[in-house]
Amino acid sequence: MKRFIIINLALLLFCGCTKDFCPISGELSTGSITKVRNTTAIANVTVATNSQTKEIGVLYSTSSTPDYTNALKTKYNDLSDNGKDISLTGLTAGTSYYYRAYATDGANYVYGDTKTFTTTNYKITAITTGDGHSFAIDETGTLWAWGVNGDGQYGDGTTNTSDRPVPIKEGTKFKAIAATTQDNYSSAIDESGNLWFWGTDLKGDNTPIQIMSGSKFKNVACGLNDLFAIDESGNLWAWGEHIQGSSLDGKVITPVQIKAGTKFKAVAVGGRHALFIDEAGNLWAGGDNSYGQVGYGITATTKMTNPIQIISGTKFKSVAAGGDRSFAIDESETLWAWGYNETGELGYGNWTESATTPVQIGSGFKTVTAGYFHTLAIDEFGDLWVWGGNYEGALGLDKDITTQTHPAQIIKGTKFKSIAAGPYTSLAIDESGKLWGWGRNMYIQTNNRIDNFYTPIQIDQF
Repeated sequence: MKRFIIINLALLLFCGCTKDFCPISGELSTGSITKVRNTTAIANVTVATNSQTKEIGVLYSTSSTPDYTNALKTKYNDLSDNGKDISLTGLTAGTSYYYRAYATDGANYVYGDTKTFTTTNYKITAITTGDGHSFAIDETGTLWAWGVNGDGQYGDGTTNTSDRPVPIKEGTKFKAIAATTQDNYSSAIDESGNLWFWGTDLKGDNTPIQIMSGSKFKNVACGLNDLFAIDESGNLWAWGEHIQGSSLDGKVITPVQIKAGTKFKAVAVGGRHALFIDEAGNLWAGGDNSYGQVGYGITATTKMTNPIQIISGTKFKSVAAGGDRSFAIDESETLWAWGYNETGELGYGNWTESATTPVQIGSGFKTVTAGYFHTLAIDEFGDLWVWGGNYEGALGLDKDITTQTHPAQIIKGTKFKSIAAGPYTSLAIDESGKLWGWGRNMYIQTNNRIDNFYTPIQIDQF
C-alpha cells in the first residue's frame, strides 16, 4: 500500500463570471491534491488571475456541490502564492470529499470542475512517548513523530518542532519503536529486523543510523544512557553505562552481549535499571538499586552490573520499568510491583512505603507501562487502569485528584490493546486502532497546543 494517494484534477472554468467582472483571465489550470492522510491533504492549483482577482483557493465538502458559502475552504494567503502547496485541514478519517478550485473578485465566483478524494483511515499499531516527544507506527509501517525536536529527537534530519505527526524515514516500514523518557534519543526496528538509532544523548545523530548491521532484532528498549535489544535468536545486547554496557564514542556504538548462552524474550528499561525475561519465563533484573527497583530485598547505591534472577519459581510474560520502579506480569496474569513509591505509583495503597521485593497488585492484567510518576495497565477485558501521581493530568483523572494509590479505570466502555507512558504524558491505542492521549502538553506530545489534558482525547491527525 502506498503511503500517499495522488489525485490529478483538471479544474475548468464553468460559472460565476459576468461580462464586465471576472476574477480570472482564463481557465483554472490543472492542479493536484497529494498526500491524502487521515485528517489532512495537500492541494495545489494554478489560476490565471487578473487585476480583479482578490482571492483564490480550494473548496471542499462532503456535499456534492461545494461552494463558497457552505464548504470548508483553504485560500492562498497571497495571490503570488498561486501554484504553491496549501493544506486542507479539518478532515475526518475514512471520509469521501468533493472539492474544486475557486477564484473571486469579492462579488463573483468562478469554480472548477468538482472532483473527489477520500481520506485514509490508518490504524495505529505501536506507540511510545519520551521526554517531550512521541512516536507512533501505523498499519502500513510508517513511523510518525511529534512534539519537541530541538535535539533531533524525531530522526527526520531537522530540529523543527511539529504539532502534527511527521513521517520519519519515509520508505522504510517499522514494527517497533522505543524512546527514553529522560533523554533525547530513540531506537526502532524495521520490518526486516534492522535496528536503527538516533538522537543526541548517546552520541547518536538526528537521522536514523543502523547499528549491528547484519543482525536481525525483535525487541528494543531505551533508558537513561542505556539501550537494550534482543535479536531474533534471543540474544540480549546492551549499549550504555548502567548494566554491562559499553562506552559510546562519537558515532561508534559497540554492543556487549548480556548473559551469553541465555535466550531472552522481553526487556524493559527504567531510569538506571533494567528487567529481562528469558525464554523459560524467568525474571532477571540489574542496574541501579537505590530504591529497591532491582527487587532482591535491599537497597544499594552500587549498581548491579550483572543481572540477577528474582521471584524464582514464578514464570513471567511481560515487564515494564519507569524511573526507579519496576513491574512484571506473570503467566497467570498477576501484576507485581516494586521499587520507589513516592506518589503511589506501585499501586498497593499508599505513597510512603517503597518496596524492595515484588508485591502483588492484582490479577487479570495483560500489559503494563510505567512513566516517571504514574502507571497504566490493561486488564484481560481490555479495560484501562491508572494509578500514581496525576501531575499535569498524566492519569487522565479529574484535575483535582493529585494521587491515586490504587488502580482506577478510565475511558470506560472503550477497550484498549496498547499503552505508553512518558514522564507526565500518556498514550493508548484502543481495539479499533485509534490513538488517545492525555497529560502534559506543553511540548505538544498530545498533538494540540493546549497546556495539559486532564481527560483523554483522540489523536487522529496522521
